[in-house]
Amino acid sequence: MDSSLGTRISLAGNTGTVRFVGNVQGTSGVWLGIEWDDPTRGKHDGVHNETRYFNCSVPNSGSFIRPTAQNLSYGVSFLQALSAKYVEQLHGAATQEKVILGSSNGSIEVEGPHLDKIRKKLARLDRLRDVSLDGERVARADPGDTVRRTCSNIRNLDLSHSLLPSWDVVAAIVAELPGLQSLALNHNRLQQPSDLAKMAASFQHLEELQLNATLTSWSAMLDVIRYTPKLRFLEMGYNYLTHLENNLVTSDAMGECVLQSLNLDSNECKDWPAVCQAMQIFPSLQRLLLSSNGIAQIPYPAEGQSEILQGLHHLALPSNLLCSWSDIDALSRWCPGLKTLALGLNPFVVGEAHARYSKQITVALMPSLVILDGVNISAKERVDCELFYLSYVAKNGFQSHLSPADYPRWQELCAKHGEPSVVTNNHESSAKLSTRLIGIRVYQYSEPPARTLTVPTRKPDAVIQVLPTMTLRMLRNKIGKSLKASRKTAFLWILLDEGTTTVELSKDEDGHSLDWLGIENDSQLVLVLG
Repeated sequence: MDSSLGTRISLAGNTGTVRFVGNVQGTSGVWLGIEWDDPTRGKHDGVHNETRYFNCSVPNSGSFIRPTAQNLSYGVSFLQALSAKYVEQLHGAATQEKVILGSSNGSIEVEGPHLDKIRKKLARLDRLRDVSLDGERVARADPGDTVRRTCSNIRNLDLSHSLLPSWDVVAAIVAELPGLQSLALNHNRLQQPSDLAKMAASFQHLEELQLNATLTSWSAMLDVIRYTPKLRFLEMGYNYLTHLENNLVTSDAMGECVLQSLNLDSNECKDWPAVCQAMQIFPSLQRLLLSSNGIAQIPYPAEGQSEILQGLHHLALPSNLLCSWSDIDALSRWCPGLKTLALGLNPFVVGEAHARYSKQITVALMPSLVILDGVNISAKERVDCELFYLSYVAKNGFQSHLSPADYPRWQELCAKHGEPSVVTNNHESSAKLSTRLIGIRVYQYSEPPARTLTVPTRKPDAVIQVLPTMTLRMLRNKIGKSLKASRKTAFLWILLDEGTTTVELSKDEDGHSLDWLGIENDSQLVLVLG
């Protein structure tokens, strides 16, 4: 196959795009300039001896190879890849065949009759609904309507890590799959479409699209959405996105966009107000994932600001750089209807000064929240968190020479629960808060305890002070930190019948609160670290 600019190639398992074809000064013969999908495979940016031959989207992802390099592949057609993976060749006219059971590690061999009949039934490509051709080097469509006649019932298709050169080729394949609903194109490098009519006709029924690690720009993604009127789920992670520019795009230009979920994991969208502004063209958006984007601050929206995400119900912000509780209060103003939130591995969550209060204060600051970091928030737990917040603010507000009224939600929660007495007497409030805590005695054993156990008479290895609304999962973590064994799994048993009967607290109960499980003040737990 002749190389041309934009052609996709595979060499020894590495995929790349041809960016240059021709002579290189100081050498003989023709070279191919390749931009590798994996930048660590590259050696330069397309510059040799101070002469630029091509450009790379990612720094140092380019190198030169010969068109005759061993193991160089230009890929196969869609149906060739499909048949190679899903059709086993017939073995001939033999009525009996010996086969090795896959689960026996080659130790069991059995005879099977007429296995070719079974192979023929399994080779019915027209019955396929879920197809994965990830890494199968698909590079081109098949002529005519051969795809439609062969496998028109495909609903979910994965073409990740392929050699597809452009959206035109993708559209040519998808046009033959009228029932396609989900398409994965991760780790491809697709040129913009030239046949817009084909694009408009090919993606009418697509509901889910994955474009992770494709270097697709924000504007190119918006162009694709215009051709997918039923698209509800879109993934755009690992695309080096920094600015989500919508200057030339309006909701009217996008048509009736029904996108509900957008994944922007591991990009560089650091500007929170700019992100909110960009989301305005998606009126149906309910779920937004912004993990690992380097977001360091969420400012309060300006009065009357229109870029409020009223319909957003689910937000993921783990592994960012948020370090202030004001970020969380501001977040509740941007997303007033937020129901679920993920915040793990942000500085204010993992830092020692705030980690012990992170859940209570986050719950108190976000009145609409029902799930935080995957754990349900019960009505009783919300009350406890809000009361804790009032006491915490009253005490620490004075210590930092601030009035408690300077803290967010203070007036609203005072109206709901009453002003805590700690405003005038810190000692009294601390005593009041301490009455809500329970003490749990923990005894560490080296082996799981028997069903019946002699009452421990030794001093407990730890006494944990917690709120009764804490979940069992959080208690396991707290015990691990207390005993400096946070990297080990804490297996727990509760001692009943005055400390003689052990009942295991299983992982299935981790989402329940301690009071729901019957763990109260002076409860005794047996701990085994594993």
